[in-house]
Amino acid sequence: MNSVPQITEASGIYTYDFNDEQIGIKVHRLHETSESLTAELDIYTTDPMIGEFIHSSRLNLLNINARTSISKQCASRRNHADWGAIVESVCVSTIRAHRKGQPLIEIGELPKNDQPKYQLYPVIVKDQPNLIFADGGTGKSYLATLFALLVQSGESRLGLEPTQGTVLYLDFETDKTEINDRMRALSSGLSLDGTQILYRRCYQPLADDIDALKALIEDHHKPDMIIIDSVMAACGGEPEKALAVGRYFMALRSMECTTLSIDHVQKNTENPSPFGSAYKRNIVRNMWHVRKFSEEGAPNMSLALFHKKVNSGGFFKPIGFTFNFSTGDDDVIFVDTIDVADVPELAKGLSQPQQVYVLLQKTGPLKVQEIADSTMIDAASVRTVLNRGKGSKFVELMDGKWGICRRD
Repeated sequence: MNSVPQITEASGIYTYDFNDEQIGIKVHRLHETSESLTAELDIYTTDPMIGEFIHSSRLNLLNINARTSISKQCASRRNHADWGAIVESVCVSTIRAHRKGQPLIEIGELPKNDQPKYQLYPVIVKDQPNLIFADGGTGKSYLATLFALLVQSGESRLGLEPTQGTVLYLDFETDKTEINDRMRALSSGLSLDGTQILYRRCYQPLADDIDALKALIEDHHKPDMIIIDSVMAACGGEPEKALAVGRYFMALRSMECTTLSIDHVQKNTENPSPFGSAYKRNIVRNMWHVRKFSEEGAPNMSLALFHKKVNSGGFFKPIGFTFNFSTGDDDVIFVDTIDVADVPELAKGLSQPQQVYVLLQKTGPLKVQEIADSTMIDAASVRTVLNRGKGSKFVELMDGKWGICRRD
């Protein structure tokens, strides 16, 4: 009779230790479809007479023939154990544990959650999937690195207030040298020298790589925030398919921490949205669109963040930053805040009511056509904006001009 195994589970990875038989089995990379539940089995021994390795393969845990085949393979290497019973026990136990899921709990009278709501106020909601999206070359990675530095250091800068935590950067696009150089330059400009984050260069779709990632994390402090740069590569090149996007976000969910996904923008659409499946917008809890303005040859760039989705609370007004790159021998990036409305190219990302309000706030009363000429919004739309906001935001004056309502 075989001994009863000692079973441990960590982040969806199951380990079975049959101590009397000196046999261990690791079950990982589980994937279930309507017809199968497949997993990789790494089977090994602590018996020095035959070495550590016995067998490794992927099999359908529900398939009787597959269980029999792997039992025969193992018996050919180490025949003193009842491999049929061992493999059967491992497969059945894993199936039950995997399908059991989380236990039922009663809610409604739980203690009030007094934990911070934001990982980085006001742009990143804590313990939720967050997403920023923009055109390629917009500076999304610079923003992500800036956010990583602030969260890791716990230091407030530029009107951003972090909840300190360990940051992991999953890089699907560049390499450690480029991210490291950005970090050093930004750290110097922000006076955060010495701040370090965890980094991993990634090659596989996140859903296929999640078990290996969890195994690596066991050797470090569990991250409080994970940055994924970028979603297109992390989905396996199929961001337009709901299945690929769903697997990506379920993999993120299994990490049980704050996540920030960096994504590209959908082309040729009236309203900016993340590239690919609409499922992205549905599943993320907090989302920002990034626009960039940079004059040709200038050693700086201006970025504006526009709040596009929030599931709890209200929308924040646009946030603007200017990244100033040093031109000397020392690589330093200085970051300052800007008013988005002060940069006409970025102000186009404001809603029409916001554009009209900001213009009138700066210039004073204007006629409809003057507003249209200044904002590049057609006159009919300007008139609609003014009439809808009449009495609350805008006031019609006797000379045909419009101004903003003054509040004492």
